[in-house]
Amino acid sequence: MARQDMYTTATDNVITMLETAGKDWSKSWTIKGNCNVVTGKPYQGINAFMIAYAPFSSPFWGTYKQWSSKECQVQKGEKGTDIIFFNYIQKKNKDGSIFINDNGSQESFPLLRGYKIFNFDQVEGKWTPPEEKEIDENIRFDHVDNYVINTEAEIQHGQDQAYYSPLSDYIGMPDLEQFKDSESYYSVLLHELMHWTKTEKRCNRLNERFEKRMGKEHSYAFEELVAELGSIFLGIELKVQATPQPNNAKYLNSWLEKLKQDKRFIFSASSYAQKAVTFCNKLQETKMKEKVA
Repeated sequence: MARQDMYTTATDNVITMLETAGKDWSKSWTIKGNCNVVTGKPYQGINAFMIAYAPFSSPFWGTYKQWSSKECQVQKGEKGTDIIFFNYIQKKNKDGSIFINDNGSQESFPLLRGYKIFNFDQVEGKWTPPEEKEIDENIRFDHVDNYVINTEAEIQHGQDQAYYSPLSDYIGMPDLEQFKDSESYYSVLLHELMHWTKTEKRCNRLNERFEKRMGKEHSYAFEELVAELGSIFLGIELKVQATPQPNNAKYLNSWLEKLKQDKRFIFSASSYAQKAVTFCNKLQETKMKEKVA
């Protein structure tokens, strides 16, 4: 698949999702926690959106070869779903030696490749998916609470609305009991946690370059989209259903306009969102090391 075709496919998928949701942005939609059948790892970044709204009930995906390794055969006539893989290739000199820049560092460049994967619903064979454990409503999800605690983000509960305060550097949240269910609470909390990463000392999405790249008139809407995507990506990793916030309805038209004008726009938003998730994930690793030490 050509690079531009990948941009178009991914963007069209997101545009379709946004237009389907309409202005009723409070309508719940489920991210199924799609993961690879061999590695068990969730699909990340733009790939999460490439497959999130595919018309299949199973969260398990794999390439033709991966399904074969599970003694499964892709059914005749089934079409694969496109995903993207970035592989970083080390830069070399003409003689084949490793290139070293003026700073004494090695350099690499991204190689974009496309793959087709198939859902478990599209195959036949002996493999049986593991049973999913249902999560009860209106309870605390300890694994998500611990994840947020490990970031050391300050959370102030008892607020009338959910927000991130850049001036005071804290996240304001209503209490869990004020939400219709636990999944809604944690989805909103993860969204605000993504906003928390935008400061200069974290992922630095407040700089002039960010605003210049997206355009001043779209920068606020773009930040909301980044936070929304980031909360979805984290929700996939933490197995929390993503529920878009009603307040984001007024940004929908801005997103659609930009998406239709520039097929790379969703890739930019996805890239920033994944960097925010990676930042929070690294904080988990730091805490684990502190506990071991």
